[in-house]
Amino acid sequence: MPKKKAGKDPEVQSLLIELLTEELPPKALLPLAEAFRKALCDYLSDAGFLVGDKEPALFVTPRRLATLFPSVRAVQEDRESIQKGPYIIAGPDAIEKFAAKWGMTSGALIMQSDNKGQFVVAHRKIKGEPLDQHLAGIVTKAIKQLPVPKFMRWGSSDEEFVRPVHGLIMMHGKRIVPGEILGVKSSNRTLGHRFLSRGMITLKDAKDYEPALLKQGKVIADFSKRRSTIKDQLNQMELTLAQEIARTSTGRTPISIQPLVIDTERKQQLPRVFPGTADREAIDRAVSCSGGSVLLDDVTSLVEWPRAYWGRFDEQFLAVPVECLALTMKNHQRYFPVFNKSAELQPYFVVISNLDESSRRIQKGQISKNIVLGNERVLGPRLADAQFFYNQDCKIRLEERVPRLAHVTYHNKLGSQRDRVDWIKLFSARIARDLDANSSLTERAAELSKADLLTDMVGEFPELQGIMGRYYALHDGESETVANAIEAHYRPRFAGDKLPNGLVACAVALADKLHTLVGMFAIGEVPTGEKDPFALRRHALGVVRILIETPIRLDAFELLRAAERSFPKELIKYNPQVLRDFVRERLRSYLREREGDVLHVEAVIGQLGGLLYQAPARLEAVRKFAKLPEAQDLAIANKRVLNIIRKNEEIGYAFKPPVRSLMKDRAEIALMDAVERLAPIAEQQFNDGDFEGSMRQLAGIKEDVDRFFDEVMVMVEDVEIRNNRAALLQQLGRLMNRVADISKLVIEK
Repeated sequence: MPKKKAGKDPEVQSLLIELLTEELPPKALLPLAEAFRKALCDYLSDAGFLVGDKEPALFVTPRRLATLFPSVRAVQEDRESIQKGPYIIAGPDAIEKFAAKWGMTSGALIMQSDNKGQFVVAHRKIKGEPLDQHLAGIVTKAIKQLPVPKFMRWGSSDEEFVRPVHGLIMMHGKRIVPGEILGVKSSNRTLGHRFLSRGMITLKDAKDYEPALLKQGKVIADFSKRRSTIKDQLNQMELTLAQEIARTSTGRTPISIQPLVIDTERKQQLPRVFPGTADREAIDRAVSCSGGSVLLDDVTSLVEWPRAYWGRFDEQFLAVPVECLALTMKNHQRYFPVFNKSAELQPYFVVISNLDESSRRIQKGQISKNIVLGNERVLGPRLADAQFFYNQDCKIRLEERVPRLAHVTYHNKLGSQRDRVDWIKLFSARIARDLDANSSLTERAAELSKADLLTDMVGEFPELQGIMGRYYALHDGESETVANAIEAHYRPRFAGDKLPNGLVACAVALADKLHTLVGMFAIGEVPTGEKDPFALRRHALGVVRILIETPIRLDAFELLRAAERSFPKELIKYNPQVLRDFVRERLRSYLREREGDVLHVEAVIGQLGGLLYQAPARLEAVRKFAKLPEAQDLAIANKRVLNIIRKNEEIGYAFKPPVRSLMKDRAEIALMDAVERLAPIAEQQFNDGDFEGSMRQLAGIKEDVDRFFDEVMVMVEDVEIRNNRAALLQQLGRLMNRVADISKLVIEK
């Protein structure tokens, strides 16, 4: 039966499903809504009710989960069902039982056969059933699929959901689809804003949902539109506050609100760029300490009718580090801090309220005053707590806290935080010596690197570890190099984060990450699937990024071997190759994200080993080599060379330098001459870091390689000649694959 087109069939209408609840957890709001839409979509599609492939609209607010499907059938399409039954050998009783199961007689079954014998098939035509018969069950199944963080019950009912459910809409066009879910019967009525709504909202048609909520209920039901509204209000608030500062205090620079969000789609926490920022380091520290929480999304999940207001706090609190104040405002109160263009925190904040002046219950102008005063009164004590923590922490030097780390467990199989610090101190000093960095400053930074874990401020805000260590180190009179290394050794904290700056900081950061990787692999805490409780993927990627982007001219795999040797022998029971492969996978992902061409990346990884800092230059050389007209033929030839070498290795041949006196064919002599002529040049270019030049030498050998394979048989019966020709190909392979495994560049047709 041909599919019916949406809009042509009067039985095809919009379908609205809404669950009206108490306020839902903001962190779980979007995941719940998206999972609800997906489950409904899957079940409706499987049941044959959906028409077309247009994406259903998602509406989600703190009090509702709703989805609007644009085209849904009132009755399923008729369909055929084919069910395979038992083989004839099973006997008539089994066949009768199978027929009865599908409401048929045995005579109506169809006989078919395969290589096992004859069997029966129940071939039925199933008439489409109405939506009313299925929808309640579909919604119930969808609800059971939701990633509910914690169930609760309400009233005397046994029903369970993340929050009490007070309303249910199931409308197909203008018609209410009957049903009961979580103890609530379906209707065409919903509630708007708790305070601003005009009362109960009755829908005439499913597609009226969003405009009715907006006009009558003062609810922006679409999450993305509500989020965009908040961003627009924040942008306007920048101008308002700039005017306020200009009015109350001359000489102040314009301000910028920092909502800590750039690209929600990538779930990536990046600071917004401040044009003309004087202290980029300060603003990076101020906005990156949130640990990746998306403040704008959180606020959008808390309101239905957003309205931005600004308030002030006492300027005395500006003596506290900006990160402490910003986190207090963001994490505890969900306020937006205000910075000027010089990255200085201003004594202002912005709150997104769920009320505005349109409320009829409060005198015009009074609501904004009450909202601002109330939030100012709440924020003051919070900032006072942060100030108290900071002042108390400054009374004890970091170095006095280090011995107490012996009483803090890092991992029950790996010892205390003091044990960890001692290891990082020794290993980072070794790395510093390899880099010709200041080893004494490196040891000092490593010694103090975890001391701030015992401070009150980090106890309150774990996201500030390292950041507060830097402040306390500077307060104690430590050098700026040491202080910066204490903060930077945690970097990168998240995707796109900055790297440690300076060799001392890099040495401590590498030691810290290597200790985590080796230690956790040693005790069997290897990431599986999506589970990575110790963030080992992030640590491995951090090692990759530091070695490549700084760059650090050390062998990553040699660092791993040295780290493993420094652990107790009885602890390192895992196969070291597993950890090498784990790091190599992070390298592969990192390079693919930046290079794009999978073949180029695989060619480089095939020969790179642990010299990660050479990866960008080798990739560039491969990219340019691949554009040469000779590249593809040489790649194919190289693949053939490697296969021959592999076959000889399998039969146990120990390769020796080729002997010219055993060469009888002109083609192999010519290839030998070409290899001897080009190999020293290519090797010197490689050693000088001229990878592009080294690979370009291969273009000059193409004709000799082609002639060799056209005229010379390698696998001849004479063992001596065969081995000599294999040895020549081994030298050729070494020349061709010095920079990258060019056999990986073969484009399969």
